[in-house]
Amino acid sequence: MKLLWDLINPGTDSSIERKDSPAILTAMISAWSFLLSTIDGWRSHKNWQRAITYFSNILDSNDEALCAAACEALALVFESNCLEKFSSKTKDSNKELKTTL
Repeated sequence: MKLLWDLINPGTDSSIERKDSPAILTAMISAWSFLLSTIDGWRSHKNWQRAITYFSNILDSNDEALCAAACEALALVFESNCLEKFSSKTKDSNKELKTTL
């Protein structure tokens, strides 16, 4: 699962350059979401901090399928009530986010 996340979001310290088509990125996000929903991926949450920010940024994409996959991933995170595990922000910011939702 971490390998899949590293492919989806190589990060700033990675030498991986994003060359994937939107269809490939859509498939990777869908696979990541599926794995997260079926295994106990919540325990290794440090691997996917900043996921909320990353998927939120994808919502600006012109590709509808990619936006839908990002929305599904965000919905899974929000439904899990585990915002603090996926966000890189402080706990106070997460409490504010939960109360506004």
